[in-house]
Amino acid sequence: MSSFDPPPLSYKKWILRGSGSIAGHVSPGSVVLSPFDQMRTASVLGGFNASVSSNSPTMAQYVTVGTSPFVGFSYALDGSSQPLLSHVALAVASKLKSALFNAASGWLTWGRNAKQNQDTNQAKPKPKVELGTPLDLRSGLPDLRRKGDSIVLAPSAPWLAATTDSFGRVMLIDLMKSCVLRVWKGYRDAQLGFVRSYDDTQKHHQFGSSTKS
Repeated sequence: MSSFDPPPLSYKKWILRGSGSIAGHVSPGSVVLSPFDQMRTASVLGGFNASVSSNSPTMAQYVTVGTSPFVGFSYALDGSSQPLLSHVALAVASKLKSALFNAASGWLTWGRNAKQNQDTNQAKPKPKVELGTPLDLRSGLPDLRRKGDSIVLAPSAPWLAATTDSFGRVMLIDLMKSCVLRVWKGYRDAQLGFVRSYDDTQKHHQFGSSTKS
């Protein structure tokens, strides 16, 4: 059987700058700005004479919680292609097969080549660690006294997230609009989770029932 070389996994290492201590981090994935948000960002960064591209760029969003600001939003242009899941699974299977084969060979030969394998492993060069690329903070929710403890993404709605802080508050945040939707008080040392439910308003829109005045 011919050997298979798994494709290299592409990744990007970022150094988040512009905030204080970071206690938690989530990445909702790639987002596309609306034309209004694109024009607003261009005018804020470039002024009155800023040029606006006709195509909205795809960006990766990174959200942090901590201090200065309490919640921070960073964006990076999505320029690298992500590996397919089939390629990842094939690479993992190839590595697992190689590891099992090497282990079985060692058991059959009763460790005769243990010293030789050890010398070979020591001679291999160490992998090069990529330096991180600085990524500045774009916006945030400032609060000098508040410290964010954790942040959790909603599984069925990646544009929503919930945070906990040092004041015992749980906040529901709209990541696309960078604003707080709701605040719950009195939840110190809280652990977050999302439960999907339906109310009468959703049933009315779903079945199209008429209301009586």
